[in-house]
Amino acid sequence: PGTKTYCRERTVRVAEWAWPFVEGALTGKLPDALLFPGMKRNAASWQHRRVTKLLGLPGLQLRDSRHSWAVRAAKAGTPAEIIARQLGHVDASMVLRIYGRFMPSQHDRDRWERIATLQDEAQEAQEMKASTTARATGSARARVSRAATTRRRGSCKTLKVGLRATPNLRSTSWANQESRIR
Repeated sequence: PGTKTYCRERTVRVAEWAWPFVEGALTGKLPDALLFPGMKRNAASWQHRRVTKLLGLPGLQLRDSRHSWAVRAAKAGTPAEIIARQLGHVDASMVLRIYGRFMPSQHDRDRWERIATLQDEAQEAQEMKASTTARATGSARARVSRAATTRRRGSCKTLKVGLRATPNLRSTSWANQESRIR
């Protein structure tokens, strides 16, 4: 315990746009099979360099995507512990040291809260208008229930990865993600 390797087996968030590619790689595999069998680190790096050169991005390194994700997550206000788990770190100390400068300030959070309040007020006004219209016309169909119009968090797919990658597919919401990350 206490090393990055110790935390390698974990459940990771897979973006919706990337899921078809992962799903394609999982087709026909047994639950304990590796996602990319026979792929060694050097082979993955070589393939990445070859493709980025063809795309005209020769300086883009394989780890840059990992760093970009961590920066975007930090800027979005994702707790450091969740970022650390997604990256396979034992604790959040390295995440805070490297990505802490990207985390939102109190000023940013206050601005987000004002925006959310304005959006909620606009939503309530729209509901009120729909409700008034429904009462005026007597149409039950035009009524908008508060529960039906609340904002929903987008769902994401997760995949358990590790040294012995065991594809453990499940669909979950980001709100429940924190408790499922190991």
